[in-house]
Amino acid sequence: MAGFFGDEFFRLRLDDARQRLPEKQQLGHDQADEDQDRELAGAMEERFGLDVALEMARQQLAGVGGVTSGRIRRALGLGDDLDSIATVLALHPAFLPRAYVDLRIDVSDDRLLVTLHPCEALAESSEVPWPALLDRDHHRELEVLVAGVNPRARCAPAAMPEGAVQA
Repeated sequence: MAGFFGDEFFRLRLDDARQRLPEKQQLGHDQADEDQDRELAGAMEERFGLDVALEMARQQLAGVGGVTSGRIRRALGLGDDLDSIATVLALHPAFLPRAYVDLRIDVSDDRLLVTLHPCEALAESSEVPWPALLDRDHHRELEVLVAGVNPRARCAPAAMPEGAVQA
């Protein structure tokens, strides 16, 4: 299982999990998962540098996020039109909770405008939440989320409306 990061990454991950297992058993499932993700990201950055850690986080967002989009669409019985894409993005856990992520979605004519506005998720300094991974040079991850609803849909950077930091 060498893959992109080689055997060293998998040893690191396994060793890290073994060291923290007793601690994790005492936490609730969701909190333990979030803590494990943060610990992995920190270990990746420390071991391989920020660029590799960010790429790993983007791959995680694309992989998990695309599957999640498809599941949301199927669970709600949605189609593959722009309104369905907007609904799935509005409900997607990558952009929740709304008090933390200021995501705005505008459906008009034949386009969907997705913008991020200043919020806690973009201001994090100790970790990089998924919304902070999206920018004009890294919109492939958003395209994968959208493809979970409609594989023919395409994403491209747009002119930013007033107050937006990403579009």
